[in-house]
Amino acid sequence: MDEDIVQDNSKRVVIEDRTQWPKWLVNDHDHLLEAISDEDGWATLVGRWGVIEELMGFPSGQGKKLTLSTTSRPAEVARWLRSRNNSKPPLIKDVEDFANRWRLWWIGLQPEWRGSEWPLTRESHPSEEWTHCKIGGRNGFGLVLMTLSWWYGAAMTETEQREWESALEDVSWVAETIIAHLQGRQQPVADNSASKENGVGDKRSAETSGDITPPAKRQKSLRTRRGRAT
Repeated sequence: MDEDIVQDNSKRVVIEDRTQWPKWLVNDHDHLLEAISDEDGWATLVGRWGVIEELMGFPSGQGKKLTLSTTSRPAEVARWLRSRNNSKPPLIKDVEDFANRWRLWWIGLQPEWRGSEWPLTRESHPSEEWTHCKIGGRNGFGLVLMTLSWWYGAAMTETEQREWESALEDVSWVAETIIAHLQGRQQPVADNSASKENGVGDKRSAETSGDITPPAKRQKSLRTRRGRAT
């Protein structure tokens, strides 16, 4: 694939060339888009991750500065990193437990002003550096998306789906805010109390607002998509 969803200064999703991307990024990017092909907002988040990597100059290496904090990180991440096999995601038996552990890790990557209880606050902090999650490379921000894809694959009940959607919304807002910081633009502000449905079109060619909110209703449940009785 030669094209990718990325984000321009007007906060729209557009198509741009990926020929300069490192192979690992193209592979992981394609995998994430294919892993979740029917969820509103996911393609935009994956696209934003690509923008972050591009704006940071495609960092490479395995050093501590290029690795997200492992404090409170779900144990599934370390096990997966041993092989980095996208075709064999970790088995998540207890989705609620994984969700709680994932949120604890994610909260630890955020600035203190976002709080420690879910949902996290969203405000505009122009001077915020996003030090702990503005990390590129194979062990950086993309790992958050990889864990979200595992969570999505395990979520079966409506409650589990809603919790995943809440996490998707928050991660996407952070990604948009990091992009604004890297581009020297005003950082976005989101309303925590309101959830406005915002359609995202085809994952390869849509133009849409950069704001992501979870869909009010899915056309299909995850159980139906996985061939299980509802």
